[in-house]
Amino acid sequence: MTKITRSADSNWKGNLDNGHGLVSVESRALTEQKFSFSKRVDQTAKETNPEELIAAAAASCFAMALSKTLQDDGQASDKLRVKADVTLSIGDDGPKLTGLNLSIEAILPEYTEDQLKDAVSKTAENCPVFQLLRPGFDSVNIESSLQA
Repeated sequence: MTKITRSADSNWKGNLDNGHGLVSVESRALTEQKFSFSKRVDQTAKETNPEELIAAAAASCFAMALSKTLQDDGQASDKLRVKADVTLSIGDDGPKLTGLNLSIEAILPEYTEDQLKDAVSKTAENCPVFQLLRPGFDSVNIESSLQA
């Protein structure tokens, strides 16, 4: 078995309300990107946040896994777009990740909507990031559609 470890690190300064942090990933695709709690709940902020990073992981992993499912079926997509939305709810007991929504658009000239739904269902069973995340959410939804 091959084991691959990927790393990220963050540095935080200050308290929750007024502090801020910097997050970087091993590949340097993200380097010292700012994040803070105040900006985490501000949807117009230009800082990253854990929900956005989780959504990126879910979307990218599901796209790769779906391409593998299609490959196993003898298909290659002209285009796959996987958009992931992660919902953070803040209640009296604090913040909680409550929802994951995946929206998949595919250009597959030889596929029907039913075939795409079957491929997406198979992928949901095999995508490692999706399998990790799914049990942690109150609500998980996957929608798919073929594009012209």
